[in-house]
This record gives sequence, C-alpha cells and structure tokens, in this order.
Amino acid sequence: MKLECCVSRSLPFYPTDQLQMKSEFDSLLLTILLAQEGWWDADNLAEVIRAGMVGPASWMEALADKWLMAWNKQTILQSLVVARLHYSLGPELWESMLGPSMNYTSGYFKDDTRTLEEAQINKMDLIARKLQLKPGMKVLDIGCGWGAAAKYMATNYKVSVVGYNICKEQLEYARKLCAGLDVSFVCDDYRNAKGTFDAIYSIEMYEHIGHTNGRSYFQMVDRCLTENGVALVQTGVMADNEIRSCMWSDKYIFPGGEFPYAYEMLTNSKDYGFVTEDLHSLGKSYGKTLTHWYNNFNANWKDKLEPKFGHLVDGKFQRMWNFYLAGGIAHYEMRLCQCLQITYTRLSRKEEYVSVR
Repeated sequence: MKLECCVSRSLPFYPTDQLQMKSEFDSLLLTILLAQEGWWDADNLAEVIRAGMVGPASWMEALADKWLMAWNKQTILQSLVVARLHYSLGPELWESMLGPSMNYTSGYFKDDTRTLEEAQINKMDLIARKLQLKPGMKVLDIGCGWGAAAKYMATNYKVSVVGYNICKEQLEYARKLCAGLDVSFVCDDYRNAKGTFDAIYSIEMYEHIGHTNGRSYFQMVDRCLTENGVALVQTGVMADNEIRSCMWSDKYIFPGGEFPYAYEMLTNSKDYGFVTEDLHSLGKSYGKTLTHWYNNFNANWKDKLEPKFGHLVDGKFQRMWNFYLAGGIAHYEMRLCQCLQITYTRLSRKEEYVSVR
C-alpha cells in the first residue's frame, strides 16, 4: 500500500467545536481531518481506514455517540437539512458516480453479476418479487430518490407507484425519468403519507429516520398498507453495540444520518402488529457497490466534476468524498455494517408468505 505524506505544511486551523474536541481524543478522526487538509494520501484509503478501526471504540467515541443519539436529528424540519446539503448537489455528481441506474443504494451482486448496472437491476427486481407485485396494484415508494425504482416497478410489473420525497431536485429529476408512466410523486415527509397501498417499500431511506422516529415509520406503514399487503425495507444496519454516529460525516457529508441496529427493525415493527417474514443480508454487495461508486467518482472527477465541485469546501470536496466512500467500503468489508432487506406482513394476514432470492 502506497502512503504519501506532506509534512511541510503548516498545521491546519480548526474552529473550537465538537469535531475539533473529539479529534484530540480520536486518532482515526484526526487522521481523516489531516488527510482532508491534504497532509497525506494513499492509493487504498479503505485499507488505511480499516487499519484505524481495529479495536474497541474509545471512551470519547462512546461519549460522543451517546450525545448525538440523545437528540432527534430527523424531525420534519431538520430532515430538510440533509435534502438541501446532500441530495441537492446536482445531477452531474450523481450521474457520474452512480452510473446509468441512478440508484444511490446497494445493488445485489450475485455470483454471475459483472456490472453495477446488473446489480442494481437485480436489487430492484428482487424487491418487486418479494413484494409479490401484480399488474394493477398500488405501490408506495418511501424516499423514491431519482425515481429509478418507481420506473422499474411501473415498467416491468405494470403497477401504479406513488413516491414521497422532500428533495425538490430529486423529484424534478424523477418526474422527467418517469414521464408517461403510471407514477406520481409527492413532495412531503414520509410521516404525512396518505392513501392505501397493496405494497410499500423504502430503499435505504430508513437511515434518514433516526432511532427516535422508528415507530413513526411503522405507524405510517400501518396506516397505509392494505390488510393483505407486503412491506419491505432495505437498509444498512450497524452491528450491535457498534458506534453508529460519525461526527465527521454528520458535519461534512450526511447531516443527521443514522444506521439502525438490526433488532430495532424487528421491535419497532412488532409494536404495530407486523410479522417479520424474511430478513435477508445482501452480503458483500454494498462493499462492491461502494467500490464502483468510488471508482466512477474519481474516473469522472477531472473532466466532469472538478469544474463544478473542485472549489467547494476550500478545494477539499474530492478528498472529503473519497473518505466518505472509502469509509463505507471499510465498514462493510469489516462487517461492522450490513445491508438488509426485511419483509413484513400483518399479523392478521391469512395467506402464507413465501419469500424469494
């Protein structure tokens, strides 16, 4: 592994805030902050981050995690912050990084899957089959992103899809993508979803909900799902007892993001009378997906992305996003995170549910 350092630079100045204070006790965070300033670089950032993540969390990390988890960072108003700061960066970034599928979620890499596009189609089709979609059904897409999954469901399974999203830029893109299909979009918070649907799904939107709002999500599913309907959540989860907050990401990349623990996906749903029919780990798929995004981002940086994003954050944008993506790769390769698909039906459902792979 090649590691390049620049030790001639003057020490960077950081304002006195929580992130600065935590970096004084957290060597990995300090390492990331120094790399963000350009002090060092490596040809395999994920490997460097993995090396720094070995061993239990420090007392400062645990304390910071408890502090961050004490607040509801995903109220209806605060949820708009991540929509504005993260998802509104413009289609150039997302098209260059995600590829033609425009899926900002893990694909599903089977043994014979060779490309990211194939993996994303595998994922969308797997969700459709788990939801047991049939022509004419009404389907609710919570989060909906740039509309790729809604388009796939409507085109290939002849269903009617309603998508909820609070990011106006994503909705504008999604409406153009799904023009002419039986797909509509609502600019509103998931907690305000209305109507009755045969199937409900969210694909990695649950990380925007936060542990204090888990019950509100399943309250919405309870309100909107038909008696015999099927609901599915695809989400990243943290290994039990792992730190699930990241002050660096919370400040620079993903405000308010929070991975649930797997057990929360079972307990929160049970409170509203749902049965967990299937819990499916996508294995190494997310690490592979993130690696494709990392490679796409850097392959397109010079010609497509640098002219628009190179000046952002005092010229640190590329380094910050490289650490964001490489950190994700490290977490999934170390199995500190997993990507799960969890399927639910009502306790009162009479028909047997049989899952698929």
